[in-house]
Amino acid sequence: MYLFRGLIALAYCDYKSDYIQNIKSQMESKINELKQLYGTQMMAFPEVHYQLKGDNFSLSFTIDKRRGTLQDILSLLDNNVKNATLIKKEKSSIKPIEILKYTFQDSKGEFTITLIGPTNNHFYLLEYTKMNEFMHDYERFAEIFRVANQARTPKSERINPFQPKYKEKAKGDPIENLQNLGARVYKVEDSYLDWDYLAGSEEAKREIEDTILLTLERPEIFDKITETTRVKYEKNRPKAVLFEGPPGTGKTTSAKIISNQVKVPLVYVRLEAILSKYYGEAEGNLGKIFENCISLGKCMIFIDEIDSLAQSREKEMHEATRRLLSVFLRYLDGFESSDDIIVICATNRKSDLDPALQSRFSKVIQFPYPDKHSRMAIFERYAKHLDRGQLMNLAENSQNMTGRDIKNICEDAERKWAAFILRGEQSDYKVPFYLYQASLKSRVFHKDNK
Repeated sequence: MYLFRGLIALAYCDYKSDYIQNIKSQMESKINELKQLYGTQMMAFPEVHYQLKGDNFSLSFTIDKRRGTLQDILSLLDNNVKNATLIKKEKSSIKPIEILKYTFQDSKGEFTITLIGPTNNHFYLLEYTKMNEFMHDYERFAEIFRVANQARTPKSERINPFQPKYKEKAKGDPIENLQNLGARVYKVEDSYLDWDYLAGSEEAKREIEDTILLTLERPEIFDKITETTRVKYEKNRPKAVLFEGPPGTGKTTSAKIISNQVKVPLVYVRLEAILSKYYGEAEGNLGKIFENCISLGKCMIFIDEIDSLAQSREKEMHEATRRLLSVFLRYLDGFESSDDIIVICATNRKSDLDPALQSRFSKVIQFPYPDKHSRMAIFERYAKHLDRGQLMNLAENSQNMTGRDIKNICEDAERKWAAFILRGEQSDYKVPFYLYQASLKSRVFHKDNK
């Protein structure tokens, strides 16, 4: 008898799992129709999550209240859910989270729609739950999904001159637009760097591999983990990462390598392209850069020397910088609902960053000065003809030198040797060890006397 009941239960679970896969297939078809009809816009068309909760089928997605559609959803639930009658409305709260639960009746039975939020300041979770006969609910759910993600700008944003005006995809070619704004776009087909190019920084490489590359290359593994561990499903993929370390330690190079590894374009943002002496123009430039990145589709945004853009408000931040930071934070929050964009910022003064900005970074990766063995590896990259004793000598005498410093030392030695060859004084193309020593001593002298 117990075996028979167990087999019945197992068959029932398989039926439910197959059924929810069918729901997912049908619903994704509906959503793709919406995308083709309306186009994908910033923070539009978030991912729908499909789950079994006991005997219930559950579909859920997030709503960004900054889109201005939250009131439309409430009006729809109160007055006009398709082919259904509202039989109960319950409101509760676990501060600061509010919970609105609507219970409806249709010809096939009851279903509930629950709105929970705000979570993470701006986002509400909408969950649609029904026990059976879900196949008749596609049009109803698709309509709710469409209303939640329609293009609309909240009144509070329309009257604020310091918020970006570009809520839809930017017009024109995004790459050309970004270049005109002073950003540099590294296309996938132009990428060639890999980790062999960056000697040293082994710990930073490992952290990048574990927390960025793997989440971008195999997101389904991380989704399965969070479905197992979280009460409410949330993505565990970094959307904003901070690289911290002195100039020349490999932060920008690492961003280029990540871009090449995951095969997405890298948008390198120069701060001088954002800052402007004209009132309100800096925020507009930043908004245009972000909107064109959204139009570009899947990409990485790399912002160097973010401390110059967003210093702590405790240090009497200039009003223009405060407005710029506000815009920057708002876009970072918006990118959390998208799988298309990851933002990497670089600084050598993390302590100077505004606390609100620091809290947005899901990961901080350190790029310290290379140690002796890393310096030896970097010298070997640029002076492969030297023996190990000579390389170790250079490494031991280059403390507090960055990878960029070492590259410059080797280039200086090569140029000096080229002059000897061009004057006819030498014919061997191998640069002698003593020239590397001389260039290193000169570099150390200038560093010590800055």
